[in-house]
Amino acid sequence: MIERLRRRAARAVLGAPGPILRAIAGGATRVEGKTLDPQLAALLAIQRGLGLDHLERGTVERARRVSEAGLADLDADPRPMAQVIDTHAGTVPVRVYRPRAAAPALIMYLHGGGGVIGSLRGYDTICRLIADETTCLVASIDYRLAP
Repeated sequence: MIERLRRRAARAVLGAPGPILRAIAGGATRVEGKTLDPQLAALLAIQRGLGLDHLERGTVERARRVSEAGLADLDADPRPMAQVIDTHAGTVPVRVYRPRAAAPALIMYLHGGGGVIGSLRGYDTICRLIADETTCLVASIDYRLAP
């Protein structure tokens, strides 16, 4: 229940009108001469406020922890699936999402993280969303991360 309330509050902040988003961001944010979208600028300010920026300066373990849970409050509520199967392709873990109205198609999803961070768990919500919105099976591949 508390997790749901936190998610709704975080999303409500990012759904605020432009002037409020710019205030959260500390004004209009310009990068390389271009003005960032107010939602993105506010999100970056929130990340800075939570100490989630500059992951490259910390340890790999910290970056992985932040990747798992850092912005979970901004995730959509997980979509229900007809079936979620944890399996393996050789030694590589794979999670397959089958939406309730599955089409005869498959999307292979490779999570982000530059080969250093990211996991099946950290990308579960987005895989569920993709499966539900596309009605395709989604196979999320949990490739080996760099040491």
